[in-house]
Amino acid sequence: MEQAILAVLGVVITLMLYLDRARRADNAQLRAEMRTGLAEGRADNAQLRAEMRTGLAEVRADNAQLRAEMNDGFKRVSNRIDKLTDTVMDLCRRVGRLEGRVEASVPTTGRAP
Repeated sequence: MEQAILAVLGVVITLMLYLDRARRADNAQLRAEMRTGLAEGRADNAQLRAEMRTGLAEVRADNAQLRAEMNDGFKRVSNRIDKLTDTVMDLCRRVGRLEGRVEASVPTTGRAP
């Protein structure tokens, strides 16, 4: 009986050592894969940063051009509004003069007392 217990205990210990060695090997492989992945990720990040900087420079250039075009558009609109204001003010002056003329030219229908 003691020999059977010792044999089972030996098998259990052997199995535990085998599983522990397999776990350590898996951990080592995982670490190596993670290091490789991190190195690739760093390279990809560097490439991504370079692409983003290039894209950002292009966007800034486009924004500068867009700002210039918008400022030109605002100036044109402002000039048109100024012209419209001048036209409306001129129309108001003319209407005022015409009203004065109309009032002066309307004959009075009053009877002589």
